[in-house]
Parts: sequence; structure tokens; C-alpha cells
Amino acid sequence: MASVGDGKQTSQDHPGDAQPRAEEVIAAVYGRIATLRDQGKVPTSIVLPPAVYRLIQDYRAHLGESPQGLPDYLGKYEIFGLPLYTDSCTAIVIRTQPGESP
Repeated sequence: MASVGDGKQTSQDHPGDAQPRAEEVIAAVYGRIATLRDQGKVPTSIVLPPAVYRLIQDYRAHLGESPQGLPDYLGKYEIFGLPLYTDSCTAIVIRTQPGESP
């Protein structure tokens, strides 16, 4: 089994696993949001497949809640301040303001 320099496993360590790790999904979403903003687009919401939404919510439950008053990048209904929705889609969709293509 391959390992990453910090000793943590990734989904690449288990090629048969179709489900990515929650941390990988969150990092990918952040990267896509940053890219859209760098392109001058304004992300407005995130749509996740149901299985990915459950994965992230399980991860969030494992982390616990942030103390009152501290900002939290991962809320029950938002990630990085953007509303979070589920749909029967098969890929993560980051919506932008009307008139912009993601």
C-alpha cells in the first residue's frame, strides 16, 4: 500500500475504492472555487451527489462543531460560505452567477 509523506492514506492508496476521502473532496471543491474566483467568476452554490454529501456530513460530524463565534469552513448546509445542495447528479457542480459558465 502506498502512503503519502505525512503518513495519511488517500483514495489513490486503494485503487478499487470508488469513494474519495472527504478531505480530498473538500480540497477539490476549494480549488475549484479559487479557480473560478481567479477567472473573475462568482460562485453561488455547490451541488453534490447524495453519496458525497453524506461522506462530507459524516466527516463534519466526526470533527464536531467549532466553538461559538469562530468561523467554520464546513457547515451543515454550506462549505466555504457557499450554500450546499444535493441532487441526483454524478459529479460535483459549482454554480456561478447567471450568465457565467462554471
